[in-house]
Amino acid sequence: MMPSTSSLARLPKKLSEQWEQHLEPFETLLAENLTVPPNAVTVAASLDGVMLPMKDGKRQEKREKSVADGKRTRGPAGCQEASCEILSFYDDQGDRLSTIRVGRMPQSKKATLKKSLSNLLDKALQQKPDLTLVKVADGARDDWTYFTKDLPEGEEIVDYYHAAEHLKKAFDLAYGENSVKSKEKFSTYRHILKEEPDGVE
Repeated sequence: MMPSTSSLARLPKKLSEQWEQHLEPFETLLAENLTVPPNAVTVAASLDGVMLPMKDGKRQEKREKSVADGKRTRGPAGCQEASCEILSFYDDQGDRLSTIRVGRMPQSKKATLKKSLSNLLDKALQQKPDLTLVKVADGARDDWTYFTKDLPEGEEIVDYYHAAEHLKKAFDLAYGENSVKSKEKFSTYRHILKEEPDGVE
């Protein structure tokens, strides 16, 4: 398929208009139809985001203004964070049984997405209150504030790849950026972090 640029711009907007007008009933329907697999013992709740260049993001103008103001450009200029919520169910062997994914275009602090995730999780825990809750995210402070304040108690996990990034930064600060010793320590400890049962400790 080779859709035109105009179609790619037009169709999501049309869909979005319809979806946003009926957001509450759609979200309610999604939550009401949620079925926890009978052999599920764990539910994992996750939030993540990705920076997208906005068509009207004025990327070049923002970069030029930063240069003119003598400021260093931080982050991807002209981009905003689109985000997704994920609710996954696992059996006692750790095998994933089912997953619900919901994505949204940029919105401040992921407000609508967080409300949706809370509603879905509530429905899941109403069906099966003994599910073990696991919260998974990268290091984004706003996500963890939400997980801690708005969701029930549960295990909290920073995903391995982001944890490894922080580990590398720590060794670079301790031994010099990309030094032989930093690389050697990172190689050893990222293996410990991922593979050993008490690796984090």
